[in-house]
Amino acid sequence: MTLPHVSIIILTWNSRAEVPAALEAALASDYPSFDVIVVDNGSTDGTPALIRERWPGLTVLENGRNLGFCGGNNSGMRHALAAGADAVLLLNDDAVVAPDMLRLLVVAGQQTARGGLFGPTVLIAQAPQVILSAGGFLRQGWQALPRGLGETDQGQYDAPPPLAGSTPGIDFLSGCALLATANLLTTIGLLDEAFFAYYEDVEWCWRARQAGFAVQLVPGARAWHPDTRTRSDGPALSYYLTRNSLLFARKRGLGYAVQTMILLGYLRTVSSWTVRPRWRSRRPQRDAVLFGIRDFLAGRGGAWQP
Repeated sequence: MTLPHVSIIILTWNSRAEVPAALEAALASDYPSFDVIVVDNGSTDGTPALIRERWPGLTVLENGRNLGFCGGNNSGMRHALAAGADAVLLLNDDAVVAPDMLRLLVVAGQQTARGGLFGPTVLIAQAPQVILSAGGFLRQGWQALPRGLGETDQGQYDAPPPLAGSTPGIDFLSGCALLATANLLTTIGLLDEAFFAYYEDVEWCWRARQAGFAVQLVPGARAWHPDTRTRSDGPALSYYLTRNSLLFARKRGLGYAVQTMILLGYLRTVSSWTVRPRWRSRRPQRDAVLFGIRDFLAGRGGAWQP
């Protein structure tokens, strides 16, 4: 039987320091039928040149500018589909995968009737036995929360889903290491570029479920990613999380009452960051939240234009 061919897509943006470890781990995968496509989003630190020098056989696509997580990965997925890939693995440039991860994800995909989205348990690189995400769930229908965050990994989320379908208890999978079958891509489409970055994986998984595809956490599959709780909480993050959570609520069909509730929550945060002296240092984030609300109400997606 012919094995499904997988294109591993690694999106880079000024990633000279991080991407070598991700590439080495991906290339060491024990699954026998894959290729690697590096998509560069306009790096200025020589990332594409480094990759071509150290791994001359890899495909490197240069977008020339930052198209965000969505636009960058979409260009890679279009290339992979045109070349006949049966599935794609989106892999962050700072994520390291176990040698058997890709094989386990592919096997899970083969066991479903239509395919779908399949992901590993993501562990914290700085604490390799601690969970960063075992899938995620939506609180109040819109707030995306990682499942198992901070727990020691003891296989507690490794129960196989019934009938090889979607995993009970999760609504989405982390986009840092995510396998998507070609059938899913041609049926529901690629990532929604209105999101640019953040919440795009949540929306994609929701769209997959709506179309009857599996969204499955794969037992035993593992990847490691730096702890996102320690990332810089800058204005851009505040902007995208604000705008995109509202955009997701609208796309999901949550009514005006829910959207108003979300808006009021953000406005309470803005008020606190404005009035209380202890939050003076967060004025840039406050302004970014307001820009996010403004652009949501104006129907603006894509990259933030301050």
